[in-house]
Order: sequence, then structure tokens, then C-alpha cells
Amino acid sequence: FSRISLSRLPAQVVFDLNEVRFAEPSGVVQLHNLTRYLVRRECQVLLLNYEHDRDVLRFMDDIGFFEDHTGYRVRPWSKLRPTTRRLQEVQQVDSVGWIDTMFLPWFANCSGRPRGALAGLRNCLIEIFNNIRDHSSVEGGSVFAQWYPKKKSLKLSIGDFGRGIPENVAAHGPPLTPVESIIRAFTEGFS
Repeated sequence: FSRISLSRLPAQVVFDLNEVRFAEPSGVVQLHNLTRYLVRRECQVLLLNYEHDRDVLRFMDDIGFFEDHTGYRVRPWSKLRPTTRRLQEVQQVDSVGWIDTMFLPWFANCSGRPRGALAGLRNCLIEIFNNIRDHSSVEGGSVFAQWYPKKKSLKLSIGDFGRGIPENVAAHGPPLTPVESIIRAFTEGFS
């Protein structure tokens, strides 16, 4: 992706998935976000070799990646798991509605936590979408979530076109590692 300048786009971008064997959810979110961005700017996006029967491609099909980009699911039997929220683009203006009516009910159901216990998570998500509005040239982002019941762990990935937390935090203090920057960014009182 580093070779693509978002200010001057080519007429066509090709993503060949032939060699893809594994993808972190955050990588799929970033690819989804980038391809949606390119298409909105009238750049033709071609996906190649996504029909192969590999775990990573089945996963991408199950969460809706190919349906969003080709208009159909590659495998007719693919489906979303109950512990997975569909990959989708959420605009900042619609984010509170998405959080309250889509994400939190799903997460409360998966995790067994009451909705009232998720107020802190709700506030964090609202702040993330507010940051997308304030620090990105695109007022939305791609979102994907997966609950791991055995680990009692949530993996939530949100992709946007903002400058990034480490770069923003670095502008307001001493140099920190990326992890330290993220911790500082979420410290109460830091803005």
C-alpha cells in the first residue's frame, strides 16, 4: 500500500490474493478501507485469485469482504459466525447508531455482559469515531469485531485515514514508543 499515493491515484489498482495465507483482522479492515476509498475516487480495483479454497479467503468471504467488493459471496455456503460482527464501513455521522443498535447488543450477547456494563466501551468507541471526524480526510472507517469465547477476549479493528495516534501524541510532548503513545492518548485528561 505504501506505493499508492492517495493524492494522485492510478486508474486501476490490482490486489492479487494468490500468495495470501494468513491475515490479521486489522489487515483485512485496512484492505477493505483502502479498496472502498479507491472505488469512491473512481479508481478501478481488481481482486485476483480470491476463489482459492484457503482458510484466509474463506474467512474474508464469511465476514463480507468479497460481497462488498464483488457484489456476491464467493462461496454460497459462507456465513457470518455468531461470534463475529460483519466487516462494514461506518460513517462518523452514523457511528453512535451503529454502536448502540448493532455493536453493543451483539457484544453483550456474545460476552454475556449486561449492556449497562459496556458504557465505558461505548464512550471509547464514540471517541474513536470523533477522532476519525477530527483527524481524517475521510469521515468514516471500516470496522470488524470478533469475540473469542474461550479467551473471553474481543478483537475490534477500525481502519481510517487519520494521521495516527503516535504521530498526534508526538506533536504534544516528548518522544514515546507507539505503545506508550496509545496509552497516553487514552489517559483521562489528555486531548
